[in-house]
Amino acid sequence: MSKVWTLWLCGSLAAFTVFETYALRTGNETLSAFVRKISAEWPPIVFLLGMIVGGLAVHFWWTSKT
Repeated sequence: MSKVWTLWLCGSLAAFTVFETYALRTGNETLSAFVRKISAEWPPIVFLLGMIVGGLAVHFWWTSKT
């Protein structure tokens, strides 16, 4: 199963690279511009995404010392 997740992660990184490069070369909206626009229209999205990322960080890297 780790091969599947590794391929998924590499595919996601490749897709981001392709889309961001395309946006920069053609003058279309980049990911950062999209996040800025959506957070201006609905500010809680940034905090909700932060809670999701924080929850994943705690889930993966919080170790119990007991």
